[in-house]
Amino acid sequence: MRKGIDKEKVIAYRRSKLFPWNFIFEDVDERAIEYFAPYAVQILGGRHDQKKEESAQRSLREHAEAGVKRGVFHSGGGSGAEERSVDKEYLRRRIREEVSAVVSDFLFDTDDEDAIKMHGDFAQFFPFAFSQCLVQAMLHRMNMRLEDVIDVNAISELMGTNVNEIRRREDLIRDLINKKRNLNLSGRNLLGKKVMSESGEYVGNVSDIIFDDKSGVMKGLRVAVKGGGRRVSERLNNAFGRAGSVRMRGGEIEIQMQEVRFNSYNCGFVLKGV
Repeated sequence: MRKGIDKEKVIAYRRSKLFPWNFIFEDVDERAIEYFAPYAVQILGGRHDQKKEESAQRSLREHAEAGVKRGVFHSGGGSGAEERSVDKEYLRRRIREEVSAVVSDFLFDTDDEDAIKMHGDFAQFFPFAFSQCLVQAMLHRMNMRLEDVIDVNAISELMGTNVNEIRRREDLIRDLINKKRNLNLSGRNLLGKKVMSESGEYVGNVSDIIFDDKSGVMKGLRVAVKGGGRRVSERLNNAFGRAGSVRMRGGEIEIQMQEVRFNSYNCGFVLKGV
């Protein structure tokens, strides 16, 4: 199965006017789908706790209510397409954001040793197979399908793909998700993961996860840094512009979660704006 990672193809797909649907409709090895489906459930569960999921559902309702006020929705004789236009717009934007994040994670360090060690031969399929699984996991949580969001027939025709194969793969992913829906990415899985700057500089490794005592939500990372902790702490505080957002404790640094983003490709973290 090993062919090597085609970085140029990923870049070309991201620049395409068909983005993000070209990633979701791309034909990929079914074994990669079977591998990434449970991983997508874990990542989605780790990033979207119950409060965030409720917030997303509230956003959907707010968009719908706004549509009613603007006359986008119609009572009685309005068509289904008109009645769901606001929801579709919101979900398309969310899907674009999710796929964009996946592709950015992959391109940040395509040949990352941790990612290749973790995913093996499947690493080459990550931006396509994982995007498909992640989007389906997200839609599954909302009890929706691709056809509720876009015209699957039209996109399939534009891409020259078989629409029946798209639907079959969607059913496959959803079946796999149903079997793995209770999986979650635990803090233990994140210990030892790399922390990098956005410029690609290695900062250190996660030595501990800091949780909020009351809510249990992950609120920060403790990082064993490369070099002196105090020097790195001062430099990061200067970069963030907020003294105290990074603190030194026992030769390690503590970083608030708002200052990092999770990299789904290698399960590491990237410091925002550094």
